[in-house]
This record gives sequence, C-alpha cells and structure tokens, in this order.
Amino acid sequence: MKTFARLGSLSLIAVTLAACMGRTASFEDEQGGAGAGETSVDTGGTSGADTSALDDTSFPDDAPWIDAPDPEDGWFVDGGPDPDDAPWWDTGSPSFDTGTPFKDTGTPIKDTGIISSDTGLKDTGTPIKDTGVDAGSLYSTCAKISVATCNSSFEACCKARGFTWDYIGCEDVSRNWCDDAVDGVFAGRTTYNGAYADACAAGWKAMTSACSPHLFDWVKNQVPCSQLFNGVVPPGGACTRSTECRAGLNEMAWCDESAKRCRALSVIPLGGNCNYFGASIKWCDKGLTCNTTTGKCVTSTPVGGSCFGADDTACGIGYSCKSGKCAVGSPPGASCMRDLECASWECDFGKCTDISVPLASKALCGGI
Repeated sequence: MKTFARLGSLSLIAVTLAACMGRTASFEDEQGGAGAGETSVDTGGTSGADTSALDDTSFPDDAPWIDAPDPEDGWFVDGGPDPDDAPWWDTGSPSFDTGTPFKDTGTPIKDTGIISSDTGLKDTGTPIKDTGVDAGSLYSTCAKISVATCNSSFEACCKARGFTWDYIGCEDVSRNWCDDAVDGVFAGRTTYNGAYADACAAGWKAMTSACSPHLFDWVKNQVPCSQLFNGVVPPGGACTRSTECRAGLNEMAWCDESAKRCRALSVIPLGGNCNYFGASIKWCDKGLTCNTTTGKCVTSTPVGGSCFGADDTACGIGYSCKSGKCAVGSPPGASCMRDLECASWECDFGKCTDISVPLASKALCGGI
C-alpha cells in the first residue's frame, strides 16, 4: 500500500515535533547648577602715587575682591600686606575684572515622566488574531509535552540505537512542533483545546518509551494531539505544515510533504467503516481487515487459513496470502515485488518497509 510511503513524515510530524519583544527605554536626565564666573583683581596702587588716595570707591564693599589689603590700615589687613609699607607692592593702576561673570543660562532637562517610545517602522503585517486563548496556557502545554517526550526510557532507546543523548536538546526539538502549533493558533490556522493536553502528553510518553511503536499504536496515541492543536484545512486541502490540517474524531492529521496536501488517518475497531485509499484513510486495527465489499472492519483470517491469491487482504495487516494460505508477511528490508508480500503491505524500491515508527533520531535524541 503506497499509503505508507508517505507516512515517513509521521515519525515526528515534520520533525515531531519569535516573537521579538520590543523594549521601551525610560530615562531620567537631570542636569542643573550654573557655572559661576571667577573675577581677578590687581590690588596694587598707582605708579608713583600715594596709595593712601585709594578710598572706598576704589574698593567697593561688595566687590568680589573684598579681601584685598586696605591701604589705610596697618601692615596686615585681613591677613594681607599694607601696600604703603611693602616696597615690592605693585603700585600701578588698579585693575579688576569688570566683565559679567559667566552664568549657565541653559534650561535644565525636565523629567517629564514620559517613557520614550520606539518610533521605528510600523509592522504592517497581519495582526495577531485575538483567539481568547491565554498564551501562558499554550506554552505550559508545550512544556508538559516536551517533559513527557524526553523520558528516561527514551534516553535508553536513543543510546541503544547509537545516538548521542541530550535532554535539553530533546526538549528543544520536542517543543518545535508545539511552538509551531502555538504560532498557528495566533495566526488563526490552528485551534486549541486544552482538554486534550494531558492525553497528548501521555501519548508521547507511551510512544517514546516504546521506542519504535507499531504504526497503529502511534496513530491512536497521536489522536489527542491532533485534537489539542487542530488545523482548519480539511483532508485533501493545500497545506505547508501539519498543524494546519484538520483531524476528525479519532483521526490524526498531517501535511503530506510530497503532495503538499492534508491527509488524515485513523484506526478503526471491529464493525467500523473502513477504506484504504483517499485523503482520509481508515485502517482496521490489528487482527482485523477491511471487507472491501461491505466497507466494514471484520475479523481477519488467521495464519494457516485459506485466502485467494497474492492480492487478497483477508489475512490483515502484517500478513500475506502465500500459496493460498495466510502467513506472516516479509520483514523490513526483505526483497519484494508486490506490496502485499510485506508485513507492512508496502514494497518500496524492491524492499519491504517497516510498519513501525522509529522515533529515535539524531534530532529528537538531542544531538542535533
């Protein structure tokens, strides 16, 4: 059955499983104070003149050089020498800085309490749709699934198959699928139903613990995950990722990478409707087979029972009709010419494929 040729993508559902946060900056820039100009004064007398002539008009009380020596007083005035008695005193014409002292007239920056905003280019893309779903719940769900996936049993599985194990790397890859689904929710391509979160996590734990589960077991354990994050594109519709594809009740859905079309797969119990072909495939569970006349799942013919040729499906998946009797189908890797010779019911390039889903990989084991 060429159905399974496309199911390689199921092993992790597109590897199995940015928001850039704009940051605003606030600042306070307080700038104050004024620089005061400094004046200089020559306190000497006039050359060749009686310095006693200098009076209070030459030395105003409020001058910045008030501490200069008083010529009327003794040798020391305010700690300074008397110029009449000092032979070395500069008796030239007094001079002082009459310029206006420097004043800082700049206006201090006022703290307006307004936080600066990003005035960059406006994002003209499609706005995030308000789905009514709390983002925290979505990412909490992803964390729960990644922890369930990367368990100690899966670690043993990875190492047994020669892959490097890294717990953090496993969690990162596991979250890729879930984070992609979350992006789909915000973009309106995917719906979210948190009631399936625990069942989805339990399904992942069971499957990675099994290491290489049978395809049917894999599908049944993925059904809750397809309901947890369910796409809006029906089977047969165009798609770019699995989280866009809609799964019906008891179905898992994925995007067929080769055809870029949504597919759905379910495993049907005894008496249920079945079909082997189309966009929505319904396989009968192990021990059952699809009666192509009635379109119902019936009990398969046991090993050794009679069957009607190489193309008879009465023996059920995993078995083949050989020489008119039901027998175990050929294992993975065995040479083949017809699909139904193989236990997987798929012969690909002359070799039987494996009906199990090998979850251990370099990526999911953490050694990307």
